[in-house]
This record gives sequence, C-alpha cells and structure tokens, in this order.
Amino acid sequence: MDLGENLGNSLEYAKKMAKDLGRWVLLIVLGVIPVVNWIVMGYWAKAVRETPASDEPPRLEGYGSMWTQGLKIIVAGIIYMIIPMALMVIGVATAIPGVMRRPMAGLTTFPFLSGLALVMFAAAIVASFLIAIIAVLGIVHMVKQDRFTKAFAVNEILGIIGRIGWGSYLLWLIVLFVISMIYSLIGGIPYVGWLITLVSMPLFLTFTARSAALTYEEAGGAASMAEGPAEILGEGYKFCMECGARIPTDAEYCPKCGAKQ
Repeated sequence: MDLGENLGNSLEYAKKMAKDLGRWVLLIVLGVIPVVNWIVMGYWAKAVRETPASDEPPRLEGYGSMWTQGLKIIVAGIIYMIIPMALMVIGVATAIPGVMRRPMAGLTTFPFLSGLALVMFAAAIVASFLIAIIAVLGIVHMVKQDRFTKAFAVNEILGIIGRIGWGSYLLWLIVLFVISMIYSLIGGIPYVGWLITLVSMPLFLTFTARSAALTYEEAGGAASMAEGPAEILGEGYKFCMECGARIPTDAEYCPKCGAKQ
C-alpha cells in the first residue's frame, strides 16, 4: 500500500465515523473533560489495534480499558519528550533576563532572546522531530503488542521502520506532520477555528490512527516485530503479503483480507 492508498483508506475510514452521530458527539463531549478525555486517546488506540482486521471505526465501549490505554499513551509521550521539554525550559530560563530588560513592544520580534536561548529552542525542535521518528511508531508498537515497555523497544522499532523502508516511513511522517500543522492552524481561525477543530477532532484522530496502523502493518504485521519469525509463525504458518495476518502456509488467499498470496 503506497502513501496515497494509505491516506485514501484512512480518509474513508474516518468518514464512517460521521455515520454514527451518537458516537461522534460523545467523543466530542469526552474530549473536553479534563482527565476523562484520556478515553479519547484510548479510542485512538482501539482504532490502531483493530486495523487492518476491521474496516469500521471501533465501538465506543470499555471505557475503563480505553482510559487506561490513553494514560499509557500520554505517559509514553511525556517520557519521549523529556529531552525536548528540558531544552525548552533552559531556553525560556535563558530568555527571562532579556525579557525583564526589554520593553514589551519588542516581544513580537524576539529581540530579547540570547544566542543560547535561540540555540536551545532550535535544539528542542530538532530533538522533537528526531525523537518523533521513534516515538510515533513506538506508541503504535506498544498498542499493537499491548505492553507498555514496547513503546521503548528501540531495536524492535528500528527493525519495523527498516521493514517499512526508511524513505517511505519518513515521507509518511512528514506528510502527517504537515496535515497536523494545517489542522492546528485551522484552530487559530478567529471565532470559529476552535469550534471547527473541536467538532472534527474525533474524525482527525480516527484518520491518524488508521494511517499509523496501516503504516505499521507495512512491516509485515504486528506480531512479527516482537519476536523472531520462527517463534511467532510456528510450523505450517506464514504472514499474509497484504495485511500481515498469520495464515496457513498452503493458503492461496488470506482468510482475513482476501488477498492472493
């Protein structure tokens, strides 16, 4: 599945969310309640876990499990971003003396930033992108394997990226980053931006979950990354060339996705 097919499939998947107005509205409501909104991240994880086995967005059920999964994603994200956040804090601390000495009118052009502050901010941005290369797929790997430590299994994650192809993976990551930036900019539209992003939030999360999971599956299926092929496949089994599911060695068609082997 190339990038265009990935995005197209993910868009069609997200559109199906709109067919269930009750689920859509409930996700919007849950998304604005602090702490409770971790359920929404858990729903994102559920969509990741069910891809590619299901072509329909998940049911909104098992709230406790989704809340726990959402908490794991948030904690994993914070751990991954410790270094960029530390660099930002150093940059802000370095800039404070300059802020105190300069008039507020000059803030828009950042004349108060010292050379060190600029270096720290730039380093934080670069570090965030480099870490995201591992973190994004690491969180998907954690969800697929249902083990928190898998989010930080760097060797496994690098192996997954290698199987996907570094060029394909980085292109997908950049495109998703651009889409996310555009989505964030929409939120800045005066008066109506916040409402647009609030209403579309479940659709956007469902889209990104599907796209991330499809990218992950390009490596040959969720299970194949955690252990050696022999341990996972067992005698008489192979992986589907299309969806990565474990199927009998003599199967001519995948019973899950129907693809010819």
